[in-house]
Amino acid sequence: MRYIQGLFGSVALGVLLLAIALISVTQQTSANRPDYDNPSPRTSLPPEPGQSRAWEVVRVSDGDTLTVRSNGREQKVRFCGIDAPENAQPLGHEARVYLQQLVDQADGRVIVMETDRDRYGRLVAEVFTLTENYGEERSLQAELLAAGLAYIYPAYISDCPNGSVFKEAEAIAKEKQVGVWNGNYQRPWDYRKAIR
Repeated sequence: MRYIQGLFGSVALGVLLLAIALISVTQQTSANRPDYDNPSPRTSLPPEPGQSRAWEVVRVSDGDTLTVRSNGREQKVRFCGIDAPENAQPLGHEARVYLQQLVDQADGRVIVMETDRDRYGRLVAEVFTLTENYGEERSLQAELLAAGLAYIYPAYISDCPNGSVFKEAEAIAKEKQVGVWNGNYQRPWDYRKAIR
């Protein structure tokens, strides 16, 4: 009888330990997932590469750069892997206006997934919106490329986790001959080199 009681106690203890371990793993897994509705409490530091967090858009500078704010701290973000026409170039204004429209559709909030920092100290990132209308993340880079309002930036596309998606989006614009693919436009990187 004592053997059975001891065995039952050992089994109960084992089940209890297993339940505690499962709860601990579940909590750790949840803690590692990004919470898009509540930015990380580490507001004094930028996100680590590969992590994402939600930001409020303060300003759209052009078709591939915007300024974001979280808890009073502003940060300039340069889009990874694409290059939109400069504001002074043909379609530059259109690219900036289209990006502003995409941001407005998301109530001015974006998700920034940092990939690097550039020589000017800007975050280089993939940028997404999350809207109720779509119910999922939308890549701002892919949207600009598909609309023909940006080019794949060959020198930097390999740094982007979604580079293949960006290439597919650009192919759609090329096929439809929209935006920059509906004429003989100077690439933004060539334009910048020419005016230096």
